Amino acid sequence: TLIVGVTSIFFGKSLIYYVKYGLELHEYQGTVAFTGSVVAFLSIPFWWTVSNLIGKRKTWLISMSITFSAFITFYLYPIATLNELLVLVALLGLGSGAGGILFWSMLPDTIEYGEVNTGVRSESSLYGFMTFAQKGSIAIAATIYTVALTIIGFIPEQVQTPETISSMKSIMTLIPATGVALSIVIIYFYPIDSETHKSLVKELESMNQGGS
Repeated sequence: TLIVGVTSIFFGKSLIYYVKYGLELHEYQGTVAFTGSVVAFLSIPFWWTVSNLIGKRKTWLISMSITFSAFITFYLYPIATLNELLVLVALLGLGSGAGGILFWSMLPDTIEYGEVNTGVRSESSLYGFMTFAQKGSIAIAATIYTVALTIIGFIPEQVQTPETISSMKSIMTLIPATGVALSIVIIYFYPIDSETHKSLVKELESMNQGGS
């Protein structure tokens, strides 16, 4: 949550500026933002189906690999038209659409894992910590992002230099790509795959039956 939350904000906030100053497509800012959000929303049933078929861990690795590839393509490709931008934003929406449902569906699995291994079910503390992590990621991202814009020489409502536009493109793609790559590494070592979760559920059922 911290890694993806911090880094994704860099893209979301920068996209508005990049569309306006880098591509001079200010009148299409709403269209661009709408495209990413709609694709992400529409992809949720697809990712939910995939996760039920192959497991949440594998689905995360696949979806975040798509997101990582989209960020790198966004950075390397010389975007010149609105359609090119919309395709890349849609691809990012497709990949990132899985993040929300997967994370919040994986969190209860960790609670069950803890209950089986320790006998303690700590729902409130874990959900409280994740809420704190979400708010913390926003605060951290806002601070770092403001500093980053100052460093690259960005001045709102002014014509930006080519160097500033180039640096902005790097900030909005390479930093999120790094965060997504780190999440892939972390989830790769995540021990609760679909088979492990099935075993956890069976153990919990046995514990509950024994307790009753």
